[in-house]
Amino acid sequence: LKFTIQLWDIRKGTDLEDGGFRYTRPWDHGGEGDMSVTGWHAASLRSIRNAGFDIPQSVIDRISDYVVRNQTSDGGFGYATTDYSGFFTTTAAGTLCLALAGKYDHPATRKAAVFLSRFDADNRSCFRSSGRSWPYYTCYYVTQASIQLGGRIWVTGMRECAAYLLRRQNSNGLWPTDGSAATYGE
Repeated sequence: LKFTIQLWDIRKGTDLEDGGFRYTRPWDHGGEGDMSVTGWHAASLRSIRNAGFDIPQSVIDRISDYVVRNQTSDGGFGYATTDYSGFFTTTAAGTLCLALAGKYDHPATRKAAVFLSRFDADNRSCFRSSGRSWPYYTCYYVTQASIQLGGRIWVTGMRECAAYLLRRQNSNGLWPTDGSAATYGE
């Protein structure tokens, strides 16, 4: 918790980026925040809260405000600010942030849920972002967001991801390399 808060205190970003997180310091490649790393910090903070620690509401609100400010007109969330829209991966990450903050009924969450309801794992464009493909990463975030939202989103997200993953799993239990993360191996 202390580490997370210190990250915000040592950097200066634009108002649009305030409350978001990035992979490395200095944040010189595209800004001070991205939806993916912000999703990991939101999950970490929720785990810290679940372990019985007090998380200041101002911290939760700061992350939520970052996510809401970066929603695109189609209901999605881009990777870094609103420059990229229409990505299921980062839309699921942003939705997860809002859900973990308890903002299930927030208008931004509802709008993102409509976007996520169109997820179809057989449509390769669901895994694309800025010309690259992230199928396993997308499945991770779609399942995390859909379990938080429940209902039809849960059924669709889990059905699509499970079918995609089960069709591709090798007999040895591994999954083949796929997409832009292929260099990391099976």
